[in-house]
Amino acid sequence: MTPWIPDLQAAQAGDARAFERLVQRFGAGAHACALAWLGDAARADEVTQEALLHAWLHLRELRDPPAFPAWLRRVVRKFADRVTRRASPPTMGLEAAHTEAAGAGGADAEALLTRQDSEGALRAALATLPEPERLAVALHHLAGWPVAEVAAALSVTPAAVKKRLQRARGRLRAQVTAMLDQTAPRPLDARLHRAVRFFVAVRQGDATTVQAALAEDPNLLDAPQPGAAGYKAMGAPGDGTALHMAVRHGAEAVVHALLAAGAETAGPDHAGHPPLHIAALTDRPAIARALLAAGADPNALGAAGLTALHVARIRGSHGVAQALLAAGADPQARDGAGRTPADWAALPAPTLPPVADGVFWTGVRALDRFAPLPVGGVARLRGAHGVGMMVLLAELLWRHATRTGRAGVYLPWMERVYGDDDVQAWLHDLGVAHVTRTEEGTLGPEDLVVVDHVVWRQAGHPTYGGATVVVYEGWEVGLDPADLPEWPAVDAEWVLDRGLAAQGIWPAVDPAQSRGLAAFTQPLPAGEALARVLRQPFFVAQAHTGWPGEA
Repeated sequence: MTPWIPDLQAAQAGDARAFERLVQRFGAGAHACALAWLGDAARADEVTQEALLHAWLHLRELRDPPAFPAWLRRVVRKFADRVTRRASPPTMGLEAAHTEAAGAGGADAEALLTRQDSEGALRAALATLPEPERLAVALHHLAGWPVAEVAAALSVTPAAVKKRLQRARGRLRAQVTAMLDQTAPRPLDARLHRAVRFFVAVRQGDATTVQAALAEDPNLLDAPQPGAAGYKAMGAPGDGTALHMAVRHGAEAVVHALLAAGAETAGPDHAGHPPLHIAALTDRPAIARALLAAGADPNALGAAGLTALHVARIRGSHGVAQALLAAGADPQARDGAGRTPADWAALPAPTLPPVADGVFWTGVRALDRFAPLPVGGVARLRGAHGVGMMVLLAELLWRHATRTGRAGVYLPWMERVYGDDDVQAWLHDLGVAHVTRTEEGTLGPEDLVVVDHVVWRQAGHPTYGGATVVVYEGWEVGLDPADLPEWPAVDAEWVLDRGLAAQGIWPAVDPAQSRGLAAFTQPLPAGEALARVLRQPFFVAQAHTGWPGEA
């Protein structure tokens, strides 16, 4: 048996110490991969933290334990791709260095190397290598992996790895080759290792380990949680510090430990929500009381000029509202549109369209007018990441539950990078409380199923007992949709467009590419009339935008 398999199996059973040993063994390789792809040490640190945290959260889903190194490499690659969607910092990344070196003469390429320190010179030189060779060098020379392990991680033969290493050495200059020979493999940086241990403990709800980590490194208290840049790029809840993470996931004991260590209660996450607002979003009264006792301002403004009391009233978080009022929250505070918390609570319940004429009317204008879906039909929802797909899915699930009283069914593919726990947290953050993971045999025509396209394909395009099905397909920015697999015939096509999203037209449904039941499809209006049809505030977004939803 591979020597680390027992540790992996123990970690899958919840043994944090066994996972520590996996981090010690594979963390340096993960960091080397991230550095090879990103070319920037700070961003590589961020991706490595996120990948290792993701590994801890999703180890139980790994069905083939020997595939762990390759699986971790795929996770690193996905998160590296996600980070690169934001604007690059003012440093030279690997791809930029590759372009510069390839386009320069020998003397200029030599200057590129000599103007760096030794580590920077090595990184710049590696940038000139094709990706397969660059990864082989990073894993073998920088992370210290044996050739056999590099081969397993890259899904090639050991002979192929040796050939890649030989070609790479031939491409690099003599002084850089000598530098490689003198580069001793290093374990994962101790600071980075501590951060991984700390955030794993936060997500696990392990207050004892959190306290020990803070005693060892107090700077962890204000460190950004793993995945900050990626969360921003996806438009998903996240970012912030360990306190934001602990509040969002309901880790009450960890919240108390962080507050006792002096955690800042006022700072917002990237969406503008301080911890107290997150407690209101996720209906956590006990945590709200702890934050207030630690000095959180009950009248502080968060996203869209809303106080935590506004958020609690919008979400119906009555226990949080009571805690806020007891702490001095102003019930007459007004948001940017002049509404008090009571005004929000008094808004009439939405009147949602009934299912009629054989059509699954969603109440989303852009879908119902230009791409209506038959009851029991299948809609394909597609678009690049970052165009509001998660918010649209949440709105559809919320509307279904509000109209029928039946929980929507959400079936993500458990081995995707964005795992089931992330999905559940995002839906919770968006106010979707009634979501199940029901098996097909218990479903019927009154149900709505939202399912990832991979699991739908692997299951053979099931009908889920005659339920109405939305199959969602997101892809990385820059991917050509023509490269995606062929689709079977579906009843409706819902396409989200990045250009509309950039203009702030939400939901970003492109009516020109979307299609549905022809008998119920309406012609496209022009100009501002079209924009008015396409723009529609969502109920699940009220607590984030301050705009009342429209039925």
